[in-house]
Amino acid sequence: MNIIWSIFNLLILLSVFLIVPILIGVYVYRDANRRGMNALVWTLIALIAPSLIGFIIYLLVRSSYSDLECPRCQTAIKEEYVLCPKCGAKLRPFCPNCSAPVEPDWKVCPKCAASLEEIGQDVVVPTRKKDKSLGVILLLVILIPVILIIAFVGLFTFQMAGSNGPTGGTSIYAVNPEEYIAQIKNDEIAAWYANCTDDNVYVLQYGNESEDSVYYLIHMPGLRDTREIDFDNNEGFFRNILEIEYDVEGRNNEDYLILVACTGNDTAKKLQITCDDKKMDCIIESTITEIIIPKNAEMVAAEHYSGGGRGGSVYVRSEEVPAAQTGE
Repeated sequence: MNIIWSIFNLLILLSVFLIVPILIGVYVYRDANRRGMNALVWTLIALIAPSLIGFIIYLLVRSSYSDLECPRCQTAIKEEYVLCPKCGAKLRPFCPNCSAPVEPDWKVCPKCAASLEEIGQDVVVPTRKKDKSLGVILLLVILIPVILIIAFVGLFTFQMAGSNGPTGGTSIYAVNPEEYIAQIKNDEIAAWYANCTDDNVYVLQYGNESEDSVYYLIHMPGLRDTREIDFDNNEGFFRNILEIEYDVEGRNNEDYLILVACTGNDTAKKLQITCDDKKMDCIIESTITEIIIPKNAEMVAAEHYSGGGRGGSVYVRSEEVPAAQTGE
């Protein structure tokens, strides 16, 4: 959901500060050029002035221009043209004696009194160019905010609809390997730990994403201080990763095993572990042996949510976690 809101906010910023101004700028520049105005100056005015004030001023003060074109060669022409300057098409009837422009229903030329019989037979009527760009710009200026408002309402409704969803979250604990193995007295976990080396990250996974909870027992080589651990839930449309980061520099001489408990919607995770900004190879094994989190385990970090909405709080030390979330 955090990724969804981030994408939505990005769309707002792009539409308000990038897409709409670009469309307006292109239109003003082309339209000002067509009207013989200073295109660069008016484009800057339309873009710099806030709240579309510059664009509105331009629409009010822009000069008129001829939108006529020759029906044969589509060359831009003016209303007073008698012939097309490019192809020579006869655009308006004119007096055969003095070449003054006349109207098709006139019988006599008002300038030279010559007869105007059959003067309009070979005339082609100029056509007006259809400029729909302004309508498109105005439509987009109106539609983009409306679409964003609808999307906002939809996302808000979706989030509220999830308020009755399952609760869950991710918690990370640290334990001493020897004490943990002695406490649980399980031969499979003891054999697994004995085979762990410092070349890779070894993960023992209990449960799967179809269940309500998934537990990981992780051996991270070089970990000497739990304060060097950090994690992040990277959720999105195309990724759902639990990333654990740690540094090998530590103050203690003892090793640690890391216990990760994922519950609710957080079970469908891909595990990714990074050491000193380097992605580690994870050797993951599934087990039917339940991974137990002892009461004396040190909570390193936790993120919890309820009712389908993530709280957004990450606790990096166990003493910062409210008692209601630690089960005390």
